[in-house]
Amino acid sequence: MEAINILYTRIITPDNTAVYVPNGVVASNKIINYTDKERRRVDLLFGISYEDDIDHARQVMLQVCEKAPEALQDPVPEVFVSAHDDSAVTLRLQVWVKSENYWALHYRLLEDVKKAFDAAGISIPYPQMDVHVPAVDSKDSSK
Repeated sequence: MEAINILYTRIITPDNTAVYVPNGVVASNKIINYTDKERRRVDLLFGISYEDDIDHARQVMLQVCEKAPEALQDPVPEVFVSAHDDSAVTLRLQVWVKSENYWALHYRLLEDVKKAFDAAGISIPYPQMDVHVPAVDSKDSSK
């Protein structure tokens, strides 16, 4: 927040944009402050193939976290199965970071986990649909 006037509050966003918010909106809505606390948690979702080993993927993700300089090791990073989706098993990675390093770690993990999965032979599947067409009897093909 940069300034509070009688009619509006002026906020400067992280990309240096000035936003003017009417005070009525400020007073009647929730305000989320992402920089108030010293630490934040990065939550990322990664889909792996149903054929891939969950424990192996978990280990790969945790090794990536150990190597990331921005990632805090206390509390320890964690990986959970988040969902069984149509085309993938979705894993949730939770890693704590100092608030000022949030986006650096977020983007690092997106890239580094993908590269680590590639190196480990873990696939990130595309959404897919199997279509089954019954065989047509050649005697019925004239109909």
